[in-house]
Amino acid sequence: RPPRDPARPLLTVGLTARIALVSALMVIGAWWIFNWERSAGVELAEARTAAVNLLVAVQVVYLFSCRSLTRPVWRLGFFSNPWVIGGVLVQLAGQLLITYTPVMNALFGTAPIDAGAWLRVAAFAVLASAVIAADKHFRPRVM
Repeated sequence: RPPRDPARPLLTVGLTARIALVSALMVIGAWWIFNWERSAGVELAEARTAAVNLLVAVQVVYLFSCRSLTRPVWRLGFFSNPWVIGGVLVQLAGQLLITYTPVMNALFGTAPIDAGAWLRVAAFAVLASAVIAADKHFRPRVM
């Protein structure tokens, strides 16, 4: 495709709307999982840790999604850019360190979370990916 017209703004109305959508998903997801964890009786630090991990998971989903403005992530191929995969693996290692090592728990005010919290994080990330893909499908040419 031809290059973007330099007179056109970098943040179009459609792209700004997508950023707002993903931001709303992150706020809703963090609020939801934090309240879910607290209502289940977990400590404040665990609920915060689950919320932070959800925010990061949605950001990773959005990172993969940003590779195309109009096509869903599963049509692009997850492994087509090894730098992205490497970055995500480093980020995952960092999240696991922040979540499970006592030194990082003390530094960041985090606490280990259980498998159920990780399942909720993953489920919301999949939901966010589907919502972003639906946005691309129903509003593909606005960008």
